[in-house]
Amino acid sequence: MTGSAPVRPFVGRADELRRLDVGLTSALGGRAVTFLLSGEAGVGKTRLVEEFGSRAADRGAAVLVGGCLDVEEGRLPFGPFAEALRGHVRTLGADVQAALGGGELAVMVPERGPGNRDAAPTRALVQGQLFELVLGLLGRLATGTPLVLVVEDLHWSDRSTRDLLVFLIRNLRSERVLLVATYRTDELYRGHPLRSFFAELERIRRLDRVDLRPLSREETAEMVAGITGRAAGRGLADSVFARSGGNPFFAEELVAAGAADGAIPRTLREILVARVDQLSPSAQELLPVVAAGGRQVSDPLVAAVSGVPEDARLTALR
Repeated sequence: MTGSAPVRPFVGRADELRRLDVGLTSALGGRAVTFLLSGEAGVGKTRLVEEFGSRAADRGAAVLVGGCLDVEEGRLPFGPFAEALRGHVRTLGADVQAALGGGELAVMVPERGPGNRDAAPTRALVQGQLFELVLGLLGRLATGTPLVLVVEDLHWSDRSTRDLLVFLIRNLRSERVLLVATYRTDELYRGHPLRSFFAELERIRRLDRVDLRPLSREETAEMVAGITGRAAGRGLADSVFARSGGNPFFAEELVAAGAADGAIPRTLREILVARVDQLSPSAQELLPVVAAGGRQVSDPLVAAVSGVPEDARLTALR
């Protein structure tokens, strides 16, 4: 089997969807709620957000999505908020845009500020003014239609995006707004700025964390059946589950490439190699030893086989 992978069916996640639905009910009733949605790369965060977004739209909410980019330099301040709001404002009529007020609208979507060419650019605003304007804009937008605002890939966010997100989480109260921020747990290296960000959020009661786990064997078999269009035999389901670890993206790529028992598909190989390249030289040197030990391997065994001194070994393993 060759070509691009088919869109995988939505499988499992009943509890996660239920929690998001309950949060949406609160937002529709005038009580803002925030969800932090976490999980490893490929575990299905975006797929869950898409499924929930469809359900939210059916309940009358507008779904706004913006994402952080994996770039080393030149990150656009407030990039995901600008992306999300720009896409939403484009759907509004000119009369609605005018009713919002040029000053507020021009904060995040300057090209859509109706007739307000004298509005101060974002960088010239004092941070407090800017944040208050965005808060007011979201509140006014949500007066007519409830909002689900999604910020994806928060692990790649810049400081301005995180600061604005904290401000909104703390200050959105009676607005009909549901915030969802997603991030990869496997990107949070020691000293990652999100760690202090999370510590700051711990005291906020209107915050709910949803940690996505890999699929079970039964759910993986259901997904394989949805991709292939036929019931998955026990051998195929077991093989895909064992090789993917229940990661939906990995499982999908394995099935699409017909590689449930064979070589790693090119897409997955490139992803894995890229991740290995990010490791330190000492970690890369120790990786083959750990990999040969299987899914779980004891430190004494790694020490005996590798011969790496304890301090260096623990650092590399970490």
